[in-house]
Amino acid sequence: MDRFTRLAAPLALGYALDLLLADPEGWPHPVRTYGALIAAGEQRLNHGGQRFAKGALLAGGLVGGTYAAFALLAKGLRRLPPAVGMAINSAWVFYGLANTGLVREGRAVF
Repeated sequence: MDRFTRLAAPLALGYALDLLLADPEGWPHPVRTYGALIAAGEQRLNHGGQRFAKGALLAGGLVGGTYAAFALLAKGLRRLPPAVGMAINSAWVFYGLANTGLVREGRAVF
């Protein structure tokens, strides 16, 4: 499988899944999980002194943790057959894109 196919196919498949399924209620979603982590961190850290430093630590930890998790997952995908890696990458695009939900929420505002 050539490099273009490995990169483009998950984008196209993930986008097609988003158009087909949107954001089904009750399904786990990484953005919701990330929001819950932020809320928990704010509740625990956003009081008392050093709030800026604690907020910076929370933001850095969340961004760094997300990067580290995806770097490890990407490294693990290289050991799998290309079709399996492409399917998993397509799911990542589907969950990360959330285009249908974003358009729906945007229309609700305007």
